[in-house]
Amino acid sequence: MTFQNFTTLTVALACCAYGHAGEIVLRESATPVGSIVRLGDVADFEGFDNGRTWSLKLVELMPAPPVDATRYLTIADVRDLLFRSGVDLSGVSVVGADRVTVAWANVAPVAQANDSTATQQTPRSGFRRIPNTTAARREVVFLTATQIEAIADHLREAITQYLEDQSGKLGLIEVALELASRDAERLIDSTSELTVSGGRAPWTGLQTVLLSTDTKQGPLKIALRISVRDMTPVAIMTRPVARGELLTASHVSFEPAPENGRLAMNAVPITEVNRVIGHEAARNLGPGQVLTTDLCLPATMVERGQLVSVTAAGGGIRITRQAIARADGREGEVIEVETTDNKDRLFARVVGLGKLAIVTAVAPPEPPRTFERTVNEPLPAVR
Repeated sequence: MTFQNFTTLTVALACCAYGHAGEIVLRESATPVGSIVRLGDVADFEGFDNGRTWSLKLVELMPAPPVDATRYLTIADVRDLLFRSGVDLSGVSVVGADRVTVAWANVAPVAQANDSTATQQTPRSGFRRIPNTTAARREVVFLTATQIEAIADHLREAITQYLEDQSGKLGLIEVALELASRDAERLIDSTSELTVSGGRAPWTGLQTVLLSTDTKQGPLKIALRISVRDMTPVAIMTRPVARGELLTASHVSFEPAPENGRLAMNAVPITEVNRVIGHEAARNLGPGQVLTTDLCLPATMVERGQLVSVTAAGGGIRITRQAIARADGREGEVIEVETTDNKDRLFARVVGLGKLAIVTAVAPPEPPRTFERTVNEPLPAVR
C-alpha cells in the first residue's frame, strides 16, 4: 500500500467513475494555503458532483511562490499541469481568467479592541483557512470529512494487509480506526511508500500500529490506535441444548463471533462442524452462545467398571486383551485399566465404544532432578 501520488490516484478513480462534463473556472487571483499550490486554490468547479470536486481540488499544480514573489498561471499552463498529474480532461473545460495571479496576501495587523474599522484581508481559496495574524504564515489545507474518510480507507487497506501477513488470516481481518484530521493532512503529503509495523499477537482486539513514510518536510511517523476483529467463522448456538445432550450440525451456525461477545479466559472457539457432531454439551447452552472446546465434550465411550478391549501393536504384531475400565473415558482421553487375566495396570487411550489403545504399561516416570548442560559456553564465574 502506497500513498505516493495519492492525489493522482483519487482523481483517476473519480474520472473513471464520473463521465459527465464539467467546467474548471480559473480565478483572476489566488492565494496558496500551504507549500503547494493546488487546483482548489486557483479555480472554482461547476457541473461536478461532490466526489469529483474534492478530488480535483487536491490536484497539486506547483510549489507555492516565495512570500515576496508572484507567479502566473494561464489556461494552457493549468491544462498542461493537469495532464502531467494524470487527470483525464475528457469532457472537461478549463475556462475563466486568461491568467491567474498567484501570490501571498498582505494581511493587515490585528485590530486593537477599540478600532472598529481595522479589518483583516481574507484571500479567496477553495479551502478553509486558519485566521492569519502574520503575512508570512503558511497554513495547511483543511480536509473535509469525505476526504479524511477516503484517506482512512487507504490506511485501513494497508493495515489489514499487514495484519493478514502477520496472523495468516487472509480475508479474515476487519480493522476499525479513527483518523485525526491533522494526521490526514500530514499523510496526504507523503512522497514514499507507507510502511506499517507494530502490533502484537494474537493480532486482534485493541492494537497500536506505527505508520512510517517520507514527506516533503522529512520523515513522518504516526502511532495509530486501531481495533481488530477476527472474522473467522465460529460455531454459534441456534437453539437451546441441555447438559449432556448430544450435539448435531442443526444446533449451530458458523459465522464471525459477535463483535461485543466476550469469551472466558483461554476459551477456544470451535471452527469445524466435525468438532460438534456427536459431542456432548458440558452444560446448558443457549441461542447466540459461542461454542468453545470446553463446552463441547467428546461423547463418553467407556464407563467405569466396563469390560473393554485393549489393543497393543508394534513390530507388525497386534495383541488384544480384555480389561476392566477403572474410570469413565471420553474419546481421546487416557484412562487406567486392569487386565482380567493377571490384573496388570495399564494406561490406554479411548479410541471408540469400549475400545482402547495402549499408551504405556506403567505410569510415566518422574522427570530427572538434574539435567546435563548442552551449551558449550562456560558457566558464569561465581564470586
